[in-house]
Amino acid sequence: MGLVIGVVNAKGGSGKTTLATNLARAIQLDGNEVAMVDTDPQRTATTWGEKQPEGYGLPVRPVGSDYAADTLQKRIESLVGDSTFGVIDGSAKIAEGTGAAVGASDVVLIPIQPTPADTWGARSVVEVIKESETPAAFVISRQIVGTNLAKEVAEGLKGYELPVFDHRTSQRVAYAEAMFDGKTVLDISGAQKAREEIQGIATELAQLLRSD
Repeated sequence: MGLVIGVVNAKGGSGKTTLATNLARAIQLDGNEVAMVDTDPQRTATTWGEKQPEGYGLPVRPVGSDYAADTLQKRIESLVGDSTFGVIDGSAKIAEGTGAAVGASDVVLIPIQPTPADTWGARSVVEVIKESETPAAFVISRQIVGTNLAKEVAEGLKGYELPVFDHRTSQRVAYAEAMFDGKTVLDISGAQKAREEIQGIATELAQLLRSD
């Protein structure tokens, strides 16, 4: 099994699927074979995968809901298979699936919206990650361009003793437009700023993997 990146947060609406799909596509466009694993019962990533244009070639494999805790991690790993990289779209709550997704990952990214509530609410997922000793980093998502809140939240996250990526995603229409069509911001015109955000995150992820 190749390198696995888990995108995990206990809070819904944190931008997990947006980050997971765009990051998976960035890794694929860099010349790698990538498989996504969808552990979220809402199956947003799976629906996105079904809408992919012909020839896109980025499989999204949902995890069934009938797996016991002791076999769930093995199932996730089997769905990644022989791909060079796996990207896990985590569940929107702390549950058995969260620990399994973290356990199957070589590195975990925690997307977090720049609000005090989201910062405080990250504690539960950080505890799961630290218990597993899996390398991890925060990625601030859906920041509002032109405000200082994301910077303040980044400072607040330092208390968790995990790195915070410098690159962030912002609230841009391009992310939603691309997802509706089964694409990413790397594939549509007029999305240069969003594209630069994802490419920056991918670069920092590569650096994190090298430093591990």
